[in-house]
Amino acid sequence: MSPILSITLAFLGTPVAHPPATFRFDPAHTGSITGVSAGAYGGMRWRIQTEGTVRSTPAEYDGTVYIGAGDGRVRAIDALTGSIMWQRDVDAPVTSSPAVTAREVVVVTQDGRVVALDRQKGEPIWNYKIGPDAPVWQGINGDYWTSSATVSGDVAYVGGGNGDVIALDVHSGTRKWKFHAPTRFHTTPAVANGMVYLGGFDGVFYAIGAETGILKWSYRTLGATLDSSKFGFDRKTIQSSAAVSEGKVYFGARDGLLYCLNARTGAFVWSYDHVMSWVNTSPAVADGVVYAGSSDKRFLQAVNAETGKEIWRVPTGLMWTSPAVAGSEVFSTDGDGRFIAFDRKTGARKWEIARTGQIWTSPFLSGDHGIFGSDDGGIYCFKLDSHGPIARAVYWDDAERTHTLSKFPAVRDALVKRGYQLLNNAGLADFFRARTADHRPSAVVMATGFFPEAAPFEAAKSYMAAGGKVVWCGIPPKMWPIEKTGQIDMADIDWDGTRQLMGVQPRTIFDSLATTPTPTGQAWGLHGMWLSDFAADPSTVTQVLAKDDHGFAAVWVKSFGGAPGSGFVRMSGMSLPEGPQFIDMLVNVAETFPGV
Repeated sequence: MSPILSITLAFLGTPVAHPPATFRFDPAHTGSITGVSAGAYGGMRWRIQTEGTVRSTPAEYDGTVYIGAGDGRVRAIDALTGSIMWQRDVDAPVTSSPAVTAREVVVVTQDGRVVALDRQKGEPIWNYKIGPDAPVWQGINGDYWTSSATVSGDVAYVGGGNGDVIALDVHSGTRKWKFHAPTRFHTTPAVANGMVYLGGFDGVFYAIGAETGILKWSYRTLGATLDSSKFGFDRKTIQSSAAVSEGKVYFGARDGLLYCLNARTGAFVWSYDHVMSWVNTSPAVADGVVYAGSSDKRFLQAVNAETGKEIWRVPTGLMWTSPAVAGSEVFSTDGDGRFIAFDRKTGARKWEIARTGQIWTSPFLSGDHGIFGSDDGGIYCFKLDSHGPIARAVYWDDAERTHTLSKFPAVRDALVKRGYQLLNNAGLADFFRARTADHRPSAVVMATGFFPEAAPFEAAKSYMAAGGKVVWCGIPPKMWPIEKTGQIDMADIDWDGTRQLMGVQPRTIFDSLATTPTPTGQAWGLHGMWLSDFAADPSTVTQVLAKDDHGFAAVWVKSFGGAPGSGFVRMSGMSLPEGPQFIDMLVNVAETFPGV
């Protein structure tokens, strides 16, 4: 064998080095990530429904997303398609963020165990019992998360609710050392400069030798001197996980302060006062700027990393999650159920995704997509589009008399609140023409029961062929000619009208039938069970997103040659006319453009 061939074969047999995937993107927890495509919100790629809340922040390794959930399962999901590669029940809720190596997926469970699963198959490798949580003041709330494991080299560092900080061999689970303090640790350790940094519920911040487990220094925050019972709410706990950058360590605390300390000595550098509003977020640090959120004051701020002087501040919902920096944006999630992109320099809001469920996972981004979990039990993956944001609109015209269903005003108002452009007759015609010309990913929800003369179905058909989507939640078009009279008359039923218009054959009218989503419908964001009406013959549609208990297509897609996710979608929700579940599922369906 020639020397060149030997070298080539040896190279091909060597796995490509891949750093561990961990909370906040790196062991130092800077919250800053590279390699993310610049772009705006390009719609949803997929959604997965779990059986619990999802407060675990995901991690991604080699194209696979790993995430825990309140149903006690850890899932491995293909980032492009949303296919579940495996799921493993670990017998307790998981709110920690997985730490992922070439072989292991390490999670910390709510009952105080560190569990390592095989990355490829999800099979258990080892299990380490930390112990029960140490007692704390009974008035503490919002203690949603355990520590996540931070992997650096071959060691996983974990903070324990029993007061232990442990270093475990990531491959075997063997303990290398243990540090103990009389407190509870639920923050995730940051590892840098040969030290492990984390704060406790006692208001003390600790720096521990990464090799030895010996305390290097500690810092008592203002909260360490306070009696929470005198305030009626917790002012002592450090829930924020620290970020380490350029010789400094940054963290927040429930005493209302954002702190900066010397990372080597623990000496105080500066603090920023949020005036008693908790600073639970783990700060993100990039290019000399610290980004942090505020709890009850409800804002995201940018602060000079050297001086602590505020650069800008923007309003948000309740912020307990941690911002992330990628490219020219800083991203946040909040308790109002939003994933928001801000301009890093000015704080200007660029775009947002809104859902009903509160979001307690921190923003995660990778490549051309982002992922978040929600208290609605969903795991969402959205696309970043370099060509601009998805165009979202809702049609409603006050001059028309044929808004015959009570849910139409609720649909209009809910979607406008979520940033959808409100279109009248002329606006709808303009929208169809513009999107037909530019092929921009787009969706228009029709809060009506007909196509107006200014934008007839032929215009909509050209729009859908160019990649647009029409979402319809009324009676199938042309089944009743209500645009002529404004009234529904049983004698006017035309069972063949929808088929002649678009090739879809209705099969039922007012029957209330139990409906559940298909696997494709689940990926589009449908979940649960509801009652539907006006189902269609499944053989006459392109995709069936939900079936009723007669096997008819209750939610369906009719394609007109556009890209995946485009076409005409009929969304039925007879039992959910104005509720948040219907609105959320309507938005999911409107904004989903699957990966290919």
